[in-house]
Amino acid sequence: LEDPGQKIDDFRGAVDFIANRKEFAASRITVAGLGASAGYVAEESANDNRVDRVVMIAPWLQSPELVQQNRPDAGQKIRQAREANHLFQQDGVLTYVPVASFSDHNAVMTSEYQSELDYYTNPERGNIPQWENRFAVMGWSHWLNFDSTSSASRIRVPTLIIQTEADRNFAGTEEFISKMRSRPE
Repeated sequence: LEDPGQKIDDFRGAVDFIANRKEFAASRITVAGLGASAGYVAEESANDNRVDRVVMIAPWLQSPELVQQNRPDAGQKIRQAREANHLFQQDGVLTYVPVASFSDHNAVMTSEYQSELDYYTNPERGNIPQWENRFAVMGWSHWLNFDSTSSASRIRVPTLIIQTEADRNFAGTEEFISKMRSRPE
């Protein structure tokens, strides 16, 4: 389930674990996030003074305005999420769609996401046997309503963002950076 709140809690749990280990007592804690997880590590670092550094790789950062621009189907996806959540609550059935597909228009990423699809569909890259290429439909409401740029102004630690201007969501990164009090490396 793509639930930013739960994923942020997972990062906090990892920081708790490291911070409480004697062998890491003098160590600095760096949190790193790839894709949507970049927003989750940003939120964790903005709220946890034990985090010393942040790394965001190919971040998918979004604000409500960017969701409106990039996902004209957001309202439909949120309705589908409510229906899927109702089905899960009623019968315990989880409804999935592919994360990435060239042919399934219900997938999170379809043919309009060419560069991302190559990563997610290529068995020599991200399409490894351990990855199931599925997205729980009830996660749409959590993910589409998460403002991953809102934590930018609260980050007080060195931040490294690794991304190219050709990335589909570079506008989200630019918005994030514009909201930061200090500029990332």
